[in-house]
Amino acid sequence: MCFSPTASFVSAAIIGTIGVATLRHVREPRTFLFAATPILFSLHQFTEGLVWLGMEGRIGPIGRDHAAFLFTLYAQGLLPFLMPLAVLLMEPAGWRRKLILGVVALVTVLPNTGCLLLNQYDSQPGYRTEQLLNQSEDLRQAREEWHRFWMNNQPSVLTYERLHGAIGP
Repeated sequence: MCFSPTASFVSAAIIGTIGVATLRHVREPRTFLFAATPILFSLHQFTEGLVWLGMEGRIGPIGRDHAAFLFTLYAQGLLPFLMPLAVLLMEPAGWRRKLILGVVALVTVLPNTGCLLLNQYDSQPGYRTEQLLNQSEDLRQAREEWHRFWMNNQPSVLTYERLHGAIGP
């Protein structure tokens, strides 16, 4: 929950309780990973609460950085792989299982933001924010360069009436 550490910890407790109840109803081993999703999300919410505490200065920077790393690792590294894998394990043999296996293979090979093989962003929230701001500024500048390349960012220079001060009449 993107509100406060209290909201994150309360939601982690509620979702964790639901996760325990869900795991109690597992009858087949192949559905275990899918049923464990609420427990994993509860741990994710708990690490978000720790990140909030770190941002408020209530835990040290090392604890905050580790919590931010775990939060990011689950959200961008494990979750995109675990969900298709959980569905793959539940799917009976057939063409859909092969299709889902292809999705799992693609998610494993193609990192979404560089998180599976090498994360391109820092795990410390302050540095990460700076990196994201720099990247968005780079994209804005790339758009301006694209307009400059196609020369549609200025008036036509073919006649003197449409010039913007380069040559007088």
